[in-house]
Amino acid sequence: LGGMGKTCLVNTVCYELRSEKWKTIKFELREQRSFRHFLRTTINKFRELRGSSLSKVSHIVNEEENEVNDEILVEESILQQTLLDYFQKQLGNEDTVCKKQILMFDNIDDVTTNPEEKTKLLAFFKSLLEMMQKRKTCMMRIIITSRDNFLLTTGHDMVHSLVKVEVKSLNKESANDLVRMCTKQSSLKKTQVNFIVRVCEACPLALRVICDAINNAPNIDHLITFLERRTESLSTSVLSMTDCLNQPFKNLGDHKFTLCKLSLFGTSKFSLRSAAIIDRNEPGKDKRNESESLGDLKITLLLFKSRHLIEIENEVADESCTDELKNESEVYMADQEIFSLHPLVYKFLREKEHEIDIALALEKAKLNFFILFDELVLKIGEEF
Repeated sequence: LGGMGKTCLVNTVCYELRSEKWKTIKFELREQRSFRHFLRTTINKFRELRGSSLSKVSHIVNEEENEVNDEILVEESILQQTLLDYFQKQLGNEDTVCKKQILMFDNIDDVTTNPEEKTKLLAFFKSLLEMMQKRKTCMMRIIITSRDNFLLTTGHDMVHSLVKVEVKSLNKESANDLVRMCTKQSSLKKTQVNFIVRVCEACPLALRVICDAINNAPNIDHLITFLERRTESLSTSVLSMTDCLNQPFKNLGDHKFTLCKLSLFGTSKFSLRSAAIIDRNEPGKDKRNESESLGDLKITLLLFKSRHLIEIENEVADESCTDELKNESEVYMADQEIFSLHPLVYKFLREKEHEIDIALALEKAKLNFFILFDELVLKIGEEF
């Protein structure tokens, strides 16, 4: 289920394991809708971290593969073999195998929506797990987050190689504690706390969103009454995530247009600079100083984060980065793709697209998106 805290739980576990010298390599797989995209993302991540230690794909191509007509299948085959060869090399290296390493494949759901792509993904993980099992001293571990339990339901031969951890709703006591902790300043009554937990079905994200709305509400009793009336019209007496997100969204004022513009990125990660280009009111023009504009937008994004409407990934600068870049946190935040929309928030914003004022703002943002795309294409052309 969405909003239950799957990624948050894994991040916490990996963070705690740092004290035991475990290193985590995270692969963000949102918007990766094919097995080929999955392979590309994984290989590119390793290249970023390890530079030339991962062979170029072109080195593996041979004459027989060049004769295959289906270029996509050829590329998939080459990419998969490249990645498996890399893992085989890592597992076969006594120096490397002693390093504690966690491979975190996060949000893999988009790859598994297509049955054919899911089958290919299963075959890949089966091969990887078989490699790992052959090494008794293997210190590599795999963590996969997904709403789809596909590895254990369709990959029957993998059941004994994987451990299933199902993230469920909080129990009533824990959910009540979370609400009380998040609304300390509001002094909610016990009946109000119980009501919030019930209508949110103890979903952590829904609870945090509603609690934030309560903290910012001028009249808490009025908001609670509104929610009660809303649930009376529902057959399940449970608020949808749309109902929950509507509360903080209404309190954003004009900032809601910026949030809706960011939906053009889907659930993919984006940088502060990219968001600034999308948010321009006049394409290609910005009368204010760029740093001032970025500063204002950064504050807006932090506002979204405080309302649980956007995610900010706390990535540590790559080892290959210079000390100068590491010290320039503002530059790092601007250039690195560390912002993203949660899938449930993205779905909510898509439902807002038909509102007249939001539709108008999105039209301008779409033009800005093309400008950003052109800049990226030109940059790629210059590099090659």
